[in-house]
Amino acid sequence: MSFKKNILNYALYSGLSIYLEFLIGMLISILIARQLGADELGVYSVLLWFATLGITLANGGLQTGAIKFLAETRGKKEFKENRAVLQYVVRLQLIFLPVALLVSALVAYFMLGRVIEEQYAWLLIAFVAAIAPRALQIFYTSIIKGYESFRSIFLINMVVTPLNLLMVLVVMFLDGGIDDFVIVYLVTSALYFFAAFYWTRKVTEKEWRSYPDHSIRDSQKLSPEYVSRISLFVKIATFNTFLVFVVDRGIEVVFLSWYATAADAGIFSIAYRLSRTIMAMLPGIFGFFLLPVMARSLSGGKEVLAHRFRESGRGLVLMSSPFIAFGVVFSDVIIETMYGSELKAAATPFKYLLLFFGFTMLNGLSTSILLTMDKQSVLLKILVLSSLVNIVLDVILIQYFALNGAVAACIVTKVVFER
Repeated sequence: MSFKKNILNYALYSGLSIYLEFLIGMLISILIARQLGADELGVYSVLLWFATLGITLANGGLQTGAIKFLAETRGKKEFKENRAVLQYVVRLQLIFLPVALLVSALVAYFMLGRVIEEQYAWLLIAFVAAIAPRALQIFYTSIIKGYESFRSIFLINMVVTPLNLLMVLVVMFLDGGIDDFVIVYLVTSALYFFAAFYWTRKVTEKEWRSYPDHSIRDSQKLSPEYVSRISLFVKIATFNTFLVFVVDRGIEVVFLSWYATAADAGIFSIAYRLSRTIMAMLPGIFGFFLLPVMARSLSGGKEVLAHRFRESGRGLVLMSSPFIAFGVVFSDVIIETMYGSELKAAATPFKYLLLFFGFTMLNGLSTSILLTMDKQSVLLKILVLSSLVNIVLDVILIQYFALNGAVAACIVTKVVFER
């Protein structure tokens, strides 16, 4: 299959997967927001942020490492080495996971009584328990991406995401509260894990049967140089991934809960999530498969890589602009229609966040190129600066300006990160 046909195939299933996940995910977040109200939504948003922190620590740089090196060895048709890479990253994941759980438990202990009220202690424990299945699900999905089986990821989302929506609707029908939504999150985490594990087994077995000598079950041992290259990549990517989390995962909800109110955290979470979702809908299709595609393109030389970079960038800009313009102009109507008049205070933060999130539309493309060319150190410098700016501004501005300070800090960080 030609490169263009591959891209269309990837775009089809990536687009279907992203639309399914983000649209239903957005619907779920709207239903939860309407059910909980601003105060409890703020608590729930902090809990989600905490879970994402644990998942980020558990996956580290393995998520991008698995995609990059599996796609790279496939592109070079190094079949036995491809299997060895898979076995190596699986071993690394088994090391990362228990360390992440320990760190997450310590963070939870610190947050209790400061960021999260003690009455929600068991909810915090529940989210600690959800870290392992969620982290493994993301790791398995990365393996599937490395083998470029985007159809499998679509099938995972098609099976689990509607079930998640159904459970949320049942909770609403029974007039449930935050406790019930946490139980739904735990059940959904387990379902995602089992589905991702099942499809990863299918994809890898199908891949290995296609190899010239598929009867050989043992992969060759990776050379020390290649192991060192993977290890260095994973170490730097792990640090980068954590810094991206600080910059790009709405850490403002934590500082708002700490220095302001849970209601402010809830309002900010609405504006932040909706603006991120809009930016991810159509442009996100390309971001979904950029890294494996660019990693394979490297085998064709830097000229091929540069050409595909330019073409992808042009498409991203053309597709993103209408989304941004529509959201900014009709922000008040969008928020009130989706979340109700009680949460319309999110309209102004949403407008400004969406406008400046436009600066990030090329960030995923640039990051994919840097990772493909093993230039993580460049990305690291940018992320260190952005993370420091983000935390310092959050601490200062949120203490004095609450919600408005959080929006300003987020916007400045986005601009610095994109520069």
